[in-house]
Order: sequence, then C-alpha cells, then structure tokens
Amino acid sequence: MAIIKDGKYYYYDFVFEGKRYRRSCKTTDRKLAEQIEISVKNDIIKRENSLPTDKNKNLLFKTAWENYLRNNGNSEEAIGRKIIAARHFLPFFKDKTLPAILPLDIKNYHLERKLELMSLEKNKNKKESEINFRRRRGRLGIQSNSSAS
Repeated sequence: MAIIKDGKYYYYDFVFEGKRYRRSCKTTDRKLAEQIEISVKNDIIKRENSLPTDKNKNLLFKTAWENYLRNNGNSEEAIGRKIIAARHFLPFFKDKTLPAILPLDIKNYHLERKLELMSLEKNKNKKESEINFRRRRGRLGIQSNSSAS
C-alpha cells in the first residue's frame, strides 16, 4: 500500500490477494491520490465478493449468491449446507438487484421468518392435514365452533 510520485503525477501501488495493482492517479495532489487508492481497493474487494459496484449494480441477488458459492473455495459439504440455508432467504430476495435490497426488506424477511418458525413450533404436534385444514378455514373466514360461541 503506497502512494508514489513518479514525475508529475502520483501512482497507487498495492498487492491484493497476490495480485499487484499499480496505476496512475492522474493527479498532483497526494490527498486525492490516497482517496483514489482507497476507492480502487474498495471496488476490487466488492468485485471479488460479488457486491454492487458501478460495473455490476444491476446484478441480481440470485446471481450474486451463485457467484458466492462458486468463487469462495467451499467444499461440497459446505455448499450443500449453504444451499439448505438459502432455501429460506433466496425466494425472498432472488429477483431484486443488490442495491435495491434495503434494510427494511431485510427486517421484513426476518419478521416473516420469525413468524414462520413460530407457526412451526405451534403446530409441531399436529398432523399436516389438520394444519392445512385450519389454514384453509382461516383464509376463507370460516370460524370453528369453539371460537364462534
């Protein structure tokens, strides 16, 4: 990590994950050159981790997730565990671009997932047909005899 003055202009020169990056900042101001170097590093890190940059700002969450699984040197067992985990959040976010996912969307996902887990706990000892029957009656606005009185 260095800012070097070569002739009239400053250059950034650093190594990230074994690859050397050296280029002119095209400025004579050292502070601006340092800011450019930081910006370039951030863009490289974002690109390596499939996060939104100016170049991939229209990247869908599903595509970023697939890139993450492919590019992070995961074992097949780890990939399997991550795919099982993705079963819950991928349907919620898959058609959104990365910059379009807002903190409110993440909170809504957490809330929906919590309600789903609470529902599973509540219905743990009931048969699947009974659970579906009760859900259908609730959606149709039909009250059971015990709650009608």
